[in-house]
Amino acid sequence: AVSGRVSIVYYVDDTGSDSNNGLTDSTPFLTLQQAIDTAVSGTPATISVAAGTYTDHTVNVNESNLTIKGAGSSSTIFDCNTTNKGFMSITASDVTIKNIKIKDYNFTSASTTSNGYGGGAIRVGAVPGTATIDTSISGITITDVYFEDNSTNATSGDGGAIEVIMQSGSNTTTLTVNGCTFEGNRAGTSGSYVDYMGGAAIMVKAGGTITVNNSLFFDNITDYRGAITVWTSGTATINNSTFYDNKGYSAHSSAIYNYNSTSLTVNNSILYNSYKSGSTLGFDINDSGGSSIDINYTLTRDYDDDFSGAQIDSYTSTNQGTSPSFTDAANDDFTLQSGSVAIDAGSSATATADDINDLTRPQGQSDDLGAYEHANTWDGSESAAWATAANWSENIVPVAGRSPIIANVDTNDPDITTNVTL
Repeated sequence: AVSGRVSIVYYVDDTGSDSNNGLTDSTPFLTLQQAIDTAVSGTPATISVAAGTYTDHTVNVNESNLTIKGAGSSSTIFDCNTTNKGFMSITASDVTIKNIKIKDYNFTSASTTSNGYGGGAIRVGAVPGTATIDTSISGITITDVYFEDNSTNATSGDGGAIEVIMQSGSNTTTLTVNGCTFEGNRAGTSGSYVDYMGGAAIMVKAGGTITVNNSLFFDNITDYRGAITVWTSGTATINNSTFYDNKGYSAHSSAIYNYNSTSLTVNNSILYNSYKSGSTLGFDINDSGGSSIDINYTLTRDYDDDFSGAQIDSYTSTNQGTSPSFTDAANDDFTLQSGSVAIDAGSSATATADDINDLTRPQGQSDDLGAYEHANTWDGSESAAWATAANWSENIVPVAGRSPIIANVDTNDPDITTNVTL
């Protein structure tokens, strides 16, 4: 006998029709909202969105136990073609969004309800126009989503890409972000300092708890503070993530800004070249109070050294100001060059199981910092013997579960004389 509930699959395609039943890839719906409305809350369902470009907006995911997945962030693209429209609100628990790109969604200054129009791409907790909630929402997961050029310029607009809406009571909201990229998102679009336009990529407000794993943040801009801003009574944990060239127009802007949060923890990450006042290099992590700040095995150019209640480990303090040696940051390649101080520098206690490209960690002696694990590469520098550590860039012989690169070298191609399992 078969026990449990079988997940229903609904299909969406940019050539579909909302008069279809959506139950096969040959009878798909046209719009994502039609698929959501057809699903039954609490009954496990997956919405499979085919490759294509979609212009859906103001989508409300109000059904629980729902997964929305695309064909990949370079293939399934939601691209806003209008103004003052956000993409999605998630107002139910146990929702997963994965494998899509969300770009150019925006709230403008025409939206004047204070704190009601943050999260140009995704609002977690409430539909546009609602500033606070008092209902717990849990199990929200966003995986392998590319957020590009989303913005909010509404009154007290926070979270260019994502906002976790403020809880007005004692309830909570939990969100996990895995393997996502945030590029060019904006909280505020004036190009000057504006109070309370925070979180260029993500804003976490009271009652919100967010965990960010293996994610990349670059070229995000805020008129206030923070590519990620953790507001009063919010909680954030950042693991194995990379931040570069994020900018704010406040004198206190930083890549991660902590404003009286309950807790901020940063592990195994890289934060570099964060700008304040528009064009001046500033702190990569900054705060305005907070009950707990914990930074471990993290490489920064500079961080505020007078955090209240801060725990900064010796690796972070010793290596402050050391370049991470990205492969080609000018062309948005944030992988690590051989010899980077970030390679083999992480703690296995907090390292993620794989990296932003699903490469298993560790590949070398230990886990690397940042979103990208550096692949162990054959160089044959000593001999042709596969099992000789010195023939590998990370000075370790690959074992099962690793994904080494077998480079085309001038001499000493690898000679495998015994069984090898990878």
